[in-house]
Amino acid sequence: MTDFGAAPQGGPQHGPPADDFSRLADPDQWMGWLGDDPARAVRDSLTDCLAQQAPGAVVEWVEVTDRTSNRMSARRDPDDEEMVVITRIGLLVPFALAVTAPGRARETLTGILTWVAAGLDRPGARKDQVWMDLRATMPWAEDELEKRMFLVGDPALRG
Repeated sequence: MTDFGAAPQGGPQHGPPADDFSRLADPDQWMGWLGDDPARAVRDSLTDCLAQQAPGAVVEWVEVTDRTSNRMSARRDPDDEEMVVITRIGLLVPFALAVTAPGRARETLTGILTWVAAGLDRPGARKDQVWMDLRATMPWAEDELEKRMFLVGDPALRG
């Protein structure tokens, strides 16, 4: 029986497992706040989260497993009433990945990466926070994102 939802498989017929960030390239989602290489930014964030839990962890591959979701907060541009300025953004990235760490067997993990950036409208004041929730679902993560959006940045905006 073929498992079409299985993680990428390597082997002589298929080559080594490879990252798949194709779902990150959704034209309806603005990713410019992640820099020139959003896939690299997401991969590095996942790797950093794992390395904090298991020093020496190596991520072998990452797949964005479903459509990403985001929320934004904005304010009117005082110089142009027709424009808004994005002040903060939250991104949900459903993922699967394989990781190895010293003294541990390879593991395949699934979950949601949540990334919130605040202060996008104030150069030099940007604050970012990332959460990696293993085995989380998108509905749960969307509820959490509503709470997490204002945990980052200016304390006066926290609710």
